[in-house]
Amino acid sequence: MPGALSYLIEKVEGLEKTAQSLLNRQEKSSLPHWMDVDELCNYIPSHPVKQTVYGWVSDKQIPHHKINKALVFLQSEIDDWMKQCGRTSMENRIKDSQKA
Repeated sequence: MPGALSYLIEKVEGLEKTAQSLLNRQEKSSLPHWMDVDELCNYIPSHPVKQTVYGWVSDKQIPHHKINKALVFLQSEIDDWMKQCGRTSMENRIKDSQKA
């Protein structure tokens, strides 16, 4: 019986540790994630080159911020932008197919 009790205590402690690590991970993910140009290029599925990103910034096509002259991007804004771009592309394809 004492062996079974220690086994249960060990399992409960393991579950507590797992639950705490999941809570910590969730708290970290709720913080805004800022990316520089290199991170952005790796984050976007098409992996554009830096020059392309700078062109988008210059044309105000992509959401961006400047902090102390450094160009940075908020991941949540980039996610929204990519969703919008995909939706716009699909809408344009539908319009083009209806014209034909």
